[in-house]
Amino acid sequence: MLPLSGGLDFRTSFSVPALPARPGGGEGWLSAALGLVAVEVPGQGVVPLGLGVGVDSLGEDDPADGRVSGQDDQPGDQLAITYARRHSGLDGNDHWGLLLSLDVDGLLAEDGTALSGIVVRTPRLPVCADLQSCERQAVADSFMGFTTGSNYDVRNRTYTAGTGAEGATFYRLKMSGLDAGKGWAIYVDGADHTGEIVVPAVPDGFDDRAESPWVQAFGTDDVSLGDILAFNATNLDGINDVTKSFTALECTGGNGACALVDCDADAECDEGEVCTERSCQDPPEEEPAP
Repeated sequence: MLPLSGGLDFRTSFSVPALPARPGGGEGWLSAALGLVAVEVPGQGVVPLGLGVGVDSLGEDDPADGRVSGQDDQPGDQLAITYARRHSGLDGNDHWGLLLSLDVDGLLAEDGTALSGIVVRTPRLPVCADLQSCERQAVADSFMGFTTGSNYDVRNRTYTAGTGAEGATFYRLKMSGLDAGKGWAIYVDGADHTGEIVVPAVPDGFDDRAESPWVQAFGTDDVSLGDILAFNATNLDGINDVTKSFTALECTGGNGACALVDCDADAECDEGEVCTERSCQDPPEEEPAP
């Protein structure tokens, strides 16, 4: 945590690549980028030091083009973050930067959550005094994209893999039950993200945690899933140490990237719902008669 006597003493600037296209072949791009500066705590995670935000469109005079727009006197394609100094015995630890692109419009429309992130680790971030001319922290050339055409059928507990995300080292199918704090995770090597994965049924009396599926893809620095899972190796506790990019995609009804399938006919849906794109949904509102 940040001491009460501490302040946001430094400012840095990250280069921001083109925002990723909306998943499932939708028009446009993810609409915003969040930036986080933190300090690493080995084996435990990170301590946040500062946060910034950039958006694609600032209004009618700045139409969306898949690039972060300049604001507050800074050029476009960069994100400035004011942050606190490292403290509490963490002064010598590496800085950790995260650029997270997200679709604000999709969140508001309840179309499911889609995130794509880039991770940076460095002993020292460039300090920025003049946003017009300061050195930018270099990042990856692009955000990772999303899978396309995947789906999870809740009726037979089967995940069907679609086209993979370019640059993905491995995938994680993440699910949860009624208790959101508990869930299951299935890991798949990038080369094996094909065909079907059947989630086994649970015995009577045990909690079923095969709900609310997400598909997550991870790109790593020359480390395979086998290396991470090998005995006495990196292991999953250190997954943050080797991740350089990732995506997280919520499977929802009608989502062209990862659809949530629960019907093939209206008879399978609850009363008042209709089967649309293999998902039980409320019927569309009828247009009023002229």
